[in-house]
Amino acid sequence: MYVLSILNKKGGVGKTTVASHLAQALGLIGQKVLVIDNDEQHNLTRTLGISVAEVNLADIYSSNIDEGIVVKALKQTFLENVHCITGSARLASINIHTETLKKLVNSEIIKGLQYDVIIIDNCPSFDAKTKSAIAASDFFIVPVQLKQLAVDGLTELMALMTQEYGVDKKNIRILRNFWKPTRHREAMSIAVQSMFQDNVLKTIIPEDEAIDEIVTDNKSIFLSRSKAKCVGKFEDVICELFGFTTDEVWSKLMEARKKYTSDIARENLKKANIGINTRQNEEEVAA
Repeated sequence: MYVLSILNKKGGVGKTTVASHLAQALGLIGQKVLVIDNDEQHNLTRTLGISVAEVNLADIYSSNIDEGIVVKALKQTFLENVHCITGSARLASINIHTETLKKLVNSEIIKGLQYDVIIIDNCPSFDAKTKSAIAASDFFIVPVQLKQLAVDGLTELMALMTQEYGVDKKNIRILRNFWKPTRHREAMSIAVQSMFQDNVLKTIIPEDEAIDEIVTDNKSIFLSRSKAKCVGKFEDVICELFGFTTDEVWSKLMEARKKYTSDIARENLKKANIGINTRQNEEEVAA
């Protein structure tokens, strides 16, 4: 099981977009994924087609990993293999222990569900929630927008993570995001590559309006807009991060697209947000 945090102190760099699309791509190729929306803005929750749950991450933090609370907080997204613990505005006003997420990902409940990957989306600051995510994570992705101020902040961020929080630098990957073919963004891309060559992913994510359109429609871009220019790049990222081959990813995504266009898949998606592996869920489905 890999625990992966998406983080950056700067807002607007695409953390939530990256977290959501990595989770979707992995889920569609057969990986079992849990996403944790560790942000009071809870935007990741919406991108996965669900609403803030009555029992959510704020309750997990407050309960100190109560087993019943964790079970109730797990929600099915619009993809079969992707589950979510939703964020909540209440995350901004509760006391948070930095070991809580570490205890959560190592709990018997989460281990019993046998996730291949856990992805934690974080708010644009290094508050107690982000510190908890760092303590729980094995690997880190730092999305960066290809603009001067965003690039300038990377040196400080890398120093903070490695020196203050003890993160091994080799476990950090920088993802260049929102690229478009302008002289300035090309220069910024080259600068990031030069400054952090051992940590920069080869894949660069282009700016793509299709992402905003898909979020509005509560759909997966991999199923509904498979020819969008960002789709192949997110596929490349999971190959680069997890060692899949391009042919393997493409083949599995084609199978998933066929599956999710079937009548059975449409019916299953109607049953989203009823929780996971509880007697109550089975009764609701039967009804």
